[in-house]
Amino acid sequence: MVQQSIVAYILMQTSTRGPDDIVSFVKKQKIVKEAWIVYGDQDVIAKVEAPNFTEITKLIIALRKHPEMKRTKTLICSTE
Repeated sequence: MVQQSIVAYILMQTSTRGPDDIVSFVKKQKIVKEAWIVYGDQDVIAKVEAPNFTEITKLIIALRKHPEMKRTKTLICSTE
């Protein structure tokens, strides 16, 4: 049986000067497949693929510790 990756989107609100720093930080993370600066209620969105929830949790904790981060919201995908 092949284990499927967990796919999630992480939506992030940052400080005014934070989006560039955050997207740069996020793109360096192993489980992040894509990341963009966006306009609207969120400032950055990242697509994540991980073998388990532990890896996603580790990333979210690191993001929340970043000085430019205000808030995160994680959307776990149920199907593609």
